[in-house]
Amino acid sequence: MSASWVVPTLSTDFTFDFDKALIDYIKTKYSIPDPDKNNTSNKAMIFKAGFPSLDRPYCISVLEQPTDISQYLNSRDYWMNTLMDINIRMERLSPNGFDPQLGYMRREVVRILGAYQAYDIPGILEIHWLGGTPIYLPNTDIDAQAEQDWRYTVRCRLVYEMRNISMP
Repeated sequence: MSASWVVPTLSTDFTFDFDKALIDYIKTKYSIPDPDKNNTSNKAMIFKAGFPSLDRPYCISVLEQPTDISQYLNSRDYWMNTLMDINIRMERLSPNGFDPQLGYMRREVVRILGAYQAYDIPGILEIHWLGGTPIYLPNTDIDAQAEQDWRYTVRCRLVYEMRNISMP
């Protein structure tokens, strides 16, 4: 017998991919001016589902990770927890200076996650911030390139409920 799944608050299954929904949510709520998401020059910022873009100096991207499932006792209801990696990347603009934008972007993403209200993304009850880590690229023959490419990954968990509505 196969299962039929619905999100109880939607009365249907999700009709969107989590990585796309989360990056759209972050882009909508992103409000800091440096870097400016509305800049249309070649210094523009990009928000995307999938792997970080290397053709822009600033990028926030989201990759879906594993999902954990826990079932209510004697129930058809399941709590789902899907991990999400939010990858923040910036190209350091001045090789010998200090560019604070990576920190600005990281703090803005954490602020957005912390301000999440139930069902801001349809069907997603909660978003839990799980911390993050800087990503250091290994030393390469092109040390200057490694020094210019700064990255940080913020991890969060999407919490939602699914119900198995197939017949017993």
